[in-house]
Amino acid sequence: MQAARRTAGAMRVTFWATLLGAPLLLIVALALGEDIIPAGPSGWAACIAMGVMHVFGQGGVAWALGKLPASVTAVTILIQPVVAGLLGWWIFGETLTPVQALGGVLVLGAIVLAQRSQKAKPVLATDAPNGLK
Repeated sequence: MQAARRTAGAMRVTFWATLLGAPLLLIVALALGEDIIPAGPSGWAACIAMGVMHVFGQGGVAWALGKLPASVTAVTILIQPVVAGLLGWWIFGETLTPVQALGGVLVLGAIVLAQRSQKAKPVLATDAPNGLK
């Protein structure tokens, strides 16, 4: 993603990633005997919601990789399972175990540390723009 973002915008990278990934997922789903067409309106609504979330989620990652170092973006992506767990608890009433809650807190702490370490990085003379020293 980071290499693609050097020459293309976030939406273009997301479009091509989706276009290339969708046929592969279709092949896997067919091989596993999964239903491909939703059974009713709620199934279609779920598909639409997942599509929207995919565009925002992957688009956000592609955008971030164009603006932030990959090391920071990679750690920040770890927030996805934390958000999924919290949404499952809030929307569906799923139970979060103490170990899961501790894992979520550790992930959030790691994200904060990664963000702080990125801001605290000193600028080296070799990092100066246009080779200025």
